[in-house]
Amino acid sequence: MSKTKVEKALKDVAKTIKTLTIAKAPYKTGNLRRKINVANTYSTMIKYKLPADALTARPATVTVDYAPPGAEYGEFWDEPATSKSRTKNRPQFGFPTKALNDINVDAAIALYIVELENDLAERLEKEIDKL
Repeated sequence: MSKTKVEKALKDVAKTIKTLTIAKAPYKTGNLRRKINVANTYSTMIKYKLPADALTARPATVTVDYAPPGAEYGEFWDEPATSKSRTKNRPQFGFPTKALNDINVDAAIALYIVELENDLAERLEKEIDKL
């Protein structure tokens, strides 16, 4: 059924975001990368809301925890409270934002939207056939 395709596409979005966040996190920060990997699972990243009706897709949000317990300093790497002169040689600053703005995330979201459209078309066809 197409519902599983939609869920798989959403999981691919979450996986892409998680992978890029880990890849763009700074290397020499203790266990930040490991903690991000452990804290961000599909069940913690994807939250569904109730649909308005049978023909509406289940709204979902995808979040990533870039400062998980045990590595709260990840928040510093997102928005440092230091001057520009100290941060200009550190490309790791703003790593969660850079991960979300990556073209691979856009591609994964586009595939998810296509699956949602296909699912909606199938539902509409079933409703029309009932008439």
